[in-house]
Amino acid sequence: QMVIPFRFEDAAEFRDEHAPVQLNGCWGVMDRQGKLLFPCEWKYPTRFVDGIAMVRVKHGSNPERRGYLKLDGTWIVEPRYILASNFSCGMAKVFNGEFHGFVNQKGEEQIPAVFRDAKSFSENLAPVLLDDKWGYIDPQGTSIIHPVFDEAMPFSEGLARVRLKDRWGFINREGEFVISPEFAMVLDMHCGRSAVSFGDESPYGFID
Repeated sequence: QMVIPFRFEDAAEFRDEHAPVQLNGCWGVMDRQGKLLFPCEWKYPTRFVDGIAMVRVKHGSNPERRGYLKLDGTWIVEPRYILASNFSCGMAKVFNGEFHGFVNQKGEEQIPAVFRDAKSFSENLAPVLLDDKWGYIDPQGTSIIHPVFDEAMPFSEGLARVRLKDRWGFINREGEFVISPEFAMVLDMHCGRSAVSFGDESPYGFID
């Protein structure tokens, strides 16, 4: 049955009872009854997760900035960051133009912006770049896996793919290699499998 009539130029799927929709070239957010909770005034589609959305705002000739908005229209974090991610494990990655840090869902910068680079939390660990090497921290900012890798990706199914020089492998939550770094390319583990290749021109296969 048609529950919300055709009237939008574009739309994205529902999550947490809300969906981004587009009118007149701009984006807003509606509920499951088709009521606009936020008018279509934003340049980009905005998605609320656990009642919080990362919003990109540009005023006139001022540079675009990112902040965090609640469903009731109040700002948790005023738009002041150059880059900001959605929340994962209760934390969101932010970039102030020089360093990366993390804010919590209260809008507090729980982990100060001291990292040259960082990736989002997954399974309560986040990859961070410190002194030219990647390691992992917990939501309190404590170093759990020391920075010894040339590149590191978020955890998936208890394993994380990391690179030493030009070879990729997988580590566990203790930072130990469970799959040695011998591949030119690997993808995250999903359903217990990862697609891997031994070289740029080599075919792909799957490992468990």
